[in-house]
Amino acid sequence: MNLSMFMLFGVVEIFFVVFNIIIMRKGQLRLMHKIFFINSAAIIIWILALMSLYFLSGNATAEYIIDSISNLVLYMPTFSLLITFAFVNGWEKLPKWSSILLVIPTISFILVWTNPLHHLYYKNLVFTLKYEELEFGPFFYFSGVYAYVCSIVALAWIVRFAVNSKRSIHAKQAAFFAMGIVIALSTNMMATLGVFGSLNLTPLGFVAGFGIIDGIAIFKFRMFDIRPIAVETVLERISDGYLVLSNDGVVVNCNRSFSDTFGAVYGLAINSNIQDFVSAGDISDNIGMHTLISTMKSCEDSQATISYEQSITICNDNDDDVSLRFYLVDVTGLKVGDRNVGFVVFFKDITSLKESMRKLNNSQQRLMQQERLVFLGQMAGGVSHNLKTPIMSVSGSIKAIEKLIDEASVSMDDPDVSAEDYKEIYGDVKKWISRIQEACAYMSDIISAIKGQATNLSSVSDREFTMDEVMKRVKLLLRHELQTNGCLLKINDLVGSPVKITGDINSMVQVINNMASNSIDAMKETGGNVEVEFNKDEKNYIIKVKDKGPGVSEEVRKQLFKNMITSKGAMGSGLGIYVSNIFIKARFDGTIHYEKNTGGGAVFVISLPLNNVEIVA
Repeated sequence: MNLSMFMLFGVVEIFFVVFNIIIMRKGQLRLMHKIFFINSAAIIIWILALMSLYFLSGNATAEYIIDSISNLVLYMPTFSLLITFAFVNGWEKLPKWSSILLVIPTISFILVWTNPLHHLYYKNLVFTLKYEELEFGPFFYFSGVYAYVCSIVALAWIVRFAVNSKRSIHAKQAAFFAMGIVIALSTNMMATLGVFGSLNLTPLGFVAGFGIIDGIAIFKFRMFDIRPIAVETVLERISDGYLVLSNDGVVVNCNRSFSDTFGAVYGLAINSNIQDFVSAGDISDNIGMHTLISTMKSCEDSQATISYEQSITICNDNDDDVSLRFYLVDVTGLKVGDRNVGFVVFFKDITSLKESMRKLNNSQQRLMQQERLVFLGQMAGGVSHNLKTPIMSVSGSIKAIEKLIDEASVSMDDPDVSAEDYKEIYGDVKKWISRIQEACAYMSDIISAIKGQATNLSSVSDREFTMDEVMKRVKLLLRHELQTNGCLLKINDLVGSPVKITGDINSMVQVINNMASNSIDAMKETGGNVEVEFNKDEKNYIIKVKDKGPGVSEEVRKQLFKNMITSKGAMGSGLGIYVSNIFIKARFDGTIHYEKNTGGGAVFVISLPLNNVEIVA
């Protein structure tokens, strides 16, 4: 071995050792990784043995020992076959029968070391490293054929697996692994046939083939790692579709879900170009592709993921059986360095979600209407009592006026009745008329308060209103309920300035009326004050409805705002608080929560974002 060859082997040795250290740190090692490193160790020992020839060349005994050590190469095709079996069959432990595969290499290795005793491997009586002077024994050829068979079987097995798996990821993996086997075998074959004239270049072929190329296949492409297979399996089986596009719109890859939906409708397949489907036909026929292309351009310009909703009509097995499906489409750019090279597009099926949202919305609307009916029923009872007093007042005033009219009519011809007497009668009539007007004004206010709830149960009228308007209606609606149960409604405004809110005033009246009604019911045995407090913090305008009742039990409190639950037993439906929470969230973007009153009782808190509230300075 000359100096240049020694230096070349040294560089290769260092590179290969570093290469193995790097890939060894890639993560947890499985059985096939361990076999690969055993194979690599054999190659490293082999090269070190050959490098020693630089110092021991010409020493027949040393050359014989070095050649015997270098025959570790006999195990490498078998190791390659074991790696293949471990991967294809998912081995984590070598089965007992696999040791049979190592019998021939082991016998060969032993025969090399003991060759002077039998000459079954080399016929030469004097050992030489020169191929033109070597005469091979029968077991050399037998061992060589076995090595070639192992390599060919490994190659065929991995290619067969890649083809049968129908996974695109195996194409590069199988190509690299096959390349490694071919390089190692071809180099060894040429050395055996004396093409190189010496053994020196053979290990370089094995380093490149069984070492570097197979190492890249195993670790860079994670050939024997479950992760790429798992990822592709997941992408293939998920109901959502994905599409990988090059920068010019060519379909690089897609999964079955995409092929069965968008691919089937638009005729897209791998290697087709979406631009071809846009240039032909009416835009209404290819709106999905037009939208995708424009989104890709926006994604490339903004360097951000862009999402949009897309619907598609899919024909099932029967052409008359069609279904409309909805997808949320996410478009993300793929970059290499600073250069955009393509896009990955995910099509998330949201058809079931939209249907669930529709059902939920319908359910909420029914609950709201049911609560409004309950609310109107409660109001009807209260209003009937509230209207009873003014109606009686009007009726009594009318009877009094009738008596005064009769008195004036009878005394028309009575000389004893003076003008002053008539003026007194007219004054009394005016007083009774004034009482009628007051009663009518009160009834008009009550009718105005319930008009919004009674006009249309499902309508929502957004406008600007003040909390003073809300509380005026609440007072009118609760007047009889407050009087009957010995309660007072107190308002405590800690904001100190008029507040304007945009939204549906009828919903706000219903919510506060419901909470105050619950407080009245809680104190019906003892009476007391129902306090409505207005305040604000840095983010919210806060409305609190407080009472001094028994509070809410732990069992009921856990389910408040989540389920229709009540503490009133058979007297309550549980709709009020549940629907109030829906009203505040849906129509005011606010929240409701419960607090214990420090002095005993309950506190229900409504929080409205300040960006939806105007506090007049």
